[in-house]
Amino acid sequence: MWKFPALLLALASLAPGLASAVEVKSVRSTYGGFAGATRPDTKYLPGDVLFLEYELRGLMVGEKTGTVSYYSVLEFFDSSGKSISEKKNPKQELVLQLGGNSVPGDLNAVMGDNQPPGKYKLKLTVYDNNDKSGKPAVLEYPFELLPKSFGVVQVVAPAFGVAGGNHLLQFALVNMPLDDKTGDPNVDITFRVVEESSKKEVAKPVYMSFPKDLPDEVNLKKQNLAPVQFPMYLNRPGRFLVNVEIAEKLKKTPPLKLQFPVNVIELK
Repeated sequence: MWKFPALLLALASLAPGLASAVEVKSVRSTYGGFAGATRPDTKYLPGDVLFLEYELRGLMVGEKTGTVSYYSVLEFFDSSGKSISEKKNPKQELVLQLGGNSVPGDLNAVMGDNQPPGKYKLKLTVYDNNDKSGKPAVLEYPFELLPKSFGVVQVVAPAFGVAGGNHLLQFALVNMPLDDKTGDPNVDITFRVVEESSKKEVAKPVYMSFPKDLPDEVNLKKQNLAPVQFPMYLNRPGRFLVNVEIAEKLKKTPPLKLQFPVNVIELK
């Protein structure tokens, strides 16, 4: 079954007196929610998480209350257009104290382990209670759920950090082929950090291997999922890329290659 965490609509700012109908703009699929690196594809494995960022523009501010007031409905449809899940989120009333007219929002949904593979569509509908026209804003996002296979899920990859701070790239490997005798996987993971402009490596690669580096609490016979973490100390500003290569050696499946940008800024 689909799992629907509460829809998070993080409101930021809106100028009083705007009269245009609410719209959903600047939609972006991310790794790990708000401020995550942009995800370049719309294909997900079971157990993965779909994250979307967007902007709500044109919410009306109540003349008497000085607040925005809205509610939203999140639906999922299968390839035939049949609604398979619907969630109505409670009404929100907020005072917008920073001005402006851009309202960021985000949502996430966990891909169910038992959901059939195929093409699906997410639909988010936002209703502005202060808009008497009743015209809602609609976001539609098609995506594909793949069959269970060896791969990467649940990536959390912040797109930026502050010089002097720390950065943590996280993901999980699922459905690793296991040795018939030992029950162990045979996977090598390589992390390389390069300058974004020159692609020159700025540090020695970091290597991990399973089963040697499997966390003690992982039981692959019970659940074939292993968390991976790659921490970085952000010692200087700049724009970098973290290149990850994952080599599975038992069945010799094609290597998995991922790339995540990290923009390290300096506070002045």
